[in-house]
Amino acid sequence: MSRKTRKRKLPGHYCWVCGRRRPNEKFSGRGHARHVCRECAKLGAGEIAYRQALRDLQRCVTGDGFIPRKHRKSFERFLQHDDPRIRARAEEMLKEDLAERAYQRALRDLVEPVLEEVLSGIEIENSAEEGDGVAEESDDPRWMEEIPF
Repeated sequence: MSRKTRKRKLPGHYCWVCGRRRPNEKFSGRGHARHVCRECAKLGAGEIAYRQALRDLQRCVTGDGFIPRKHRKSFERFLQHDDPRIRARAEEMLKEDLAERAYQRALRDLVEPVLEEVLSGIEIENSAEEGDGVAEESDDPRWMEEIPF
């Protein structure tokens, strides 16, 4: 019989408050289940609530800095949050999102005309090769070739 391969587990537990993997000794009895180490448990309820809200806020934003449509409703909740630090961070993230969207729009507006010009040049070349002005897919042997991906 062959041996089963076991999934290698990391030692200790993960503390979501500080974001570190800590040894078991750094957790109290209830800390294991709550995933909060002893040091973070001493912070107090207000600081832990702030860190949880900050984590939830960061989950609404992609790695590129965009706020997707499906997360906008939950993101708007943070713009009226009770904690001024969360409100300020949400407003800052919203400004970053708007700036990134404006940059992407400007980039798209610059690239699209060039892309259309290149594509129209290819269509003109294809129609000149065909001779009749209309390029059909079935006549061109290049359409039959498989593209290796």
